[in-house]
Amino acid sequence: MTSTVLVTGANRGIGLELARQYAADGWQVIATARDPAEAAELQSLQAASDGRVRVETLDLADFATIDSLAAALGDAVVDVVISNGAQFGPRDDSTTDLPRRLRGQLFGSVDHAAMLETIRVNAIAPLHLAEKLRPNLQRSPQGKLVMISSSAGSIAGGLQWDSPVQLFVYPVSKAMLNKVTATLSMVLKADGIVTVALCPGHVRTRLGGPGASLSPAESAAGLRRVIGGLTSADNGRFIRFDGAAVAW
Repeated sequence: MTSTVLVTGANRGIGLELARQYAADGWQVIATARDPAEAAELQSLQAASDGRVRVETLDLADFATIDSLAAALGDAVVDVVISNGAQFGPRDDSTTDLPRRLRGQLFGSVDHAAMLETIRVNAIAPLHLAEKLRPNLQRSPQGKLVMISSSAGSIAGGLQWDSPVQLFVYPVSKAMLNKVTATLSMVLKADGIVTVALCPGHVRTRLGGPGASLSPAESAAGLRRVIGGLTSADNGRFIRFDGAAVAW
């Protein structure tokens, strides 16, 4: 039987590459984007997939679209849900001056409204997605719920201990996602669903920037290896794309 994966934020970067690689391996892929009509690469992937890729609308800032996605899926079996879509929060990429570039993220200039929106998208929306897609994962022989997090959200290892320059918005949102993931792992284990947080590494995407060490293809391949090897013993873990454990 063909396995099915659902990937959020599949219009670019890691999400697009995950959709591409899973489709190439013969999986059925449900790929979501905020505005599918504007997602040219994803549309091209769907057109060339011989029916393996299905594109759906999902805007993580609009919870009604999560409800609509769940309704569109109905009672379909989903083996793996990868909650990849996220936002970084305030950032001005037109400058390399750090205080100006990260204004809104740094102490003394934190954009509180933007912080709340980033938390809503990065932590609360994945929780609502899990609530709505739980029945679909329950229908799988071994459902897997994967939250794409970041080591920046690690309390133990996400701080630059020798620097007074610390970000507040993005790391806090990912720390909240990590707590959501850990709590979900306890709730969903009775269903046989394995829930984990994965760090994709520093990837050359719009979020990661051009100086990142990994390509989306390298990160996605590593993530897929980890996901493919997950068992019930991994429930509740925080894992890097290369399989190494990340401290919460």
